[in-house]
Amino acid sequence: MENDSAYKVSASSDDKMFTKRDYFCAQLIGVFWLLLGLVGGILIGIYAYHGGPDGEVICKNLPDSWIQDDKDVTTTTEAASYQFSLSVVNTIQPPTFEISTQLTIMPETPPTFLIDYMQQACRDEPTKFTGFTVEYYPSVPGFSVSAINGVASNWDLNQTYWSIANHGTPLNLGVSAYVPSPNDDILFSLVVYSNDTQHD
Repeated sequence: MENDSAYKVSASSDDKMFTKRDYFCAQLIGVFWLLLGLVGGILIGIYAYHGGPDGEVICKNLPDSWIQDDKDVTTTTEAASYQFSLSVVNTIQPPTFEISTQLTIMPETPPTFLIDYMQQACRDEPTKFTGFTVEYYPSVPGFSVSAINGVASNWDLNQTYWSIANHGTPLNLGVSAYVPSPNDDILFSLVVYSNDTQHD
């Protein structure tokens, strides 16, 4: 005797087809709403970025948390403030020359000394800064510039030497001890020693 409480439900092929079709339509509707949301978000973002119809104020309607802090924005003026000037003048011994360049301060640890920036100038502009020679003095201790671009000083012969100044003031440190700062104006000059000049 067949159990009345037990029963089976059989679905026809047409019923299965309708079920699949309904599922596929639901997927299409979901994708449609997803695309509609993305397009709406993009349009709202463009509207907010350009400040609406007037388009006069950038980021007019954006939350403060979305706006980048001013200190993180590097402008041309700010970039220039991290540079210093390096110049070399020789007017007393042939071949005479006057050269200069702008070098960017390297915020490194340990600090970068003037002698390192001189090497950088020779690498970056080899036709202008062809090279330099230094001599080590254990009593200082440190290096002293004896020649730039092939022009050598001769203290014993004519008391010439390469002076170093910053904004016209003689440096009290040598090239291997002085750390340039932003907006420095470093000048190397081949000069003849006299009582009113300082021998660096």
